[in-house]
Amino acid sequence: IDEIEITPYIVFIGSQGSGKSTLAKLLSSFEWLEKSLVKGNLNVKKIVRKNYLPKFFEFHRISNYFREDTEIRYEGQYYRFKYQNEYLEITDLQIETKQISKVIYIPAERNILSIFNGLKNIQSYPQSLRAFWEMYDEFCETFGDDFPLPIDYMNFSYDRLNKIAWIKSKSMYHPIRLTEAASGYQSLIPLYGVSHYLYNIINKQAESPIENDLYRKLKSEVNKIVNNEDLTEEVKSIMLKNISLRFKYSHLVNIMEEPELNLYPASQKSEIEALVKLNNSNPKNRLVITTHSPYVLTTFNNLLYAGMLALQYPNEIEKIITKDLWIEKGKLSAFEIIDGKVKNIIDKETGLIQAEMIDKISNHINKDFESLLEYDKSL
Repeated sequence: IDEIEITPYIVFIGSQGSGKSTLAKLLSSFEWLEKSLVKGNLNVKKIVRKNYLPKFFEFHRISNYFREDTEIRYEGQYYRFKYQNEYLEITDLQIETKQISKVIYIPAERNILSIFNGLKNIQSYPQSLRAFWEMYDEFCETFGDDFPLPIDYMNFSYDRLNKIAWIKSKSMYHPIRLTEAASGYQSLIPLYGVSHYLYNIINKQAESPIENDLYRKLKSEVNKIVNNEDLTEEVKSIMLKNISLRFKYSHLVNIMEEPELNLYPASQKSEIEALVKLNNSNPKNRLVITTHSPYVLTTFNNLLYAGMLALQYPNEIEKIITKDLWIEKGKLSAFEIIDGKVKNIIDKETGLIQAEMIDKISNHINKDFESLLEYDKSL
């Protein structure tokens, strides 16, 4: 099994049920866990108790995946985590200056946000979907009118008074309610809108990072709340949320399932390029995706190839692919999950995603076609 390297871009591919989303959810959870330790929202003594970690993963509904022989090793920026024999071991890497990431998980079920309104309190919905729903509401309330989408020259608008989302363009006679729009827009708008909203907020905060003295003061306030046994968990949660607003994020860890959902191949290309442009706006940002789409893989490969060639021919390459879309060699990791194992699919010589991985499905289909041709007497 290959080790998963944490890079600014991580791509997981594999058939349905292979474990792509499980790996993405593990990354999301450990990123959030490390962030909470850095901020002081979680106490190390509490979370190293036996069988605590599986309960922590209830947020993503994968707590039942843990078994007695489950073993996980994860090394973040500031802490090393080892889960073995149902215990979690945490090692502080003793890094003095710490920065805080904002972690967002965008689930495949995001289409439901565009279809329904006012249902986010239904308890049967996964916590991850409800958390993302809150961010989508913030995006809608913030942008309101004429938010440009990366496909089809369309704009998104939101009627704050009546809580109605619309899409429109200059070529349309009338705007269309998002609830009545094509499923591709219903999938794209929550994903791209929230991503755009968070990247821009965090870029502004990153321009004036939190000073160490203020960080220590805020963490001290958090520790007093966490360790105060006279406060109920509900009161602690409210107080911690208020303090969290005073922390500044240095970068975004954007984790999403199947960005290509319901999109035409050309739209998939435009969407991925728009996301890469946003992610490239800060070198510390990270974009993690799961995908079934060869078009998504090809788009990433083109941007990665452009970044490599630009080292020698920057002016010529920018005429083909603009600089803000280039991905540097070594900045993208890609893995196939098959039979429960993880395989690195970056070619060691070229640094690109292996071509055979992109062509695998097409080749299988073409072989069937060639076999059928043998029986076509008209040719």
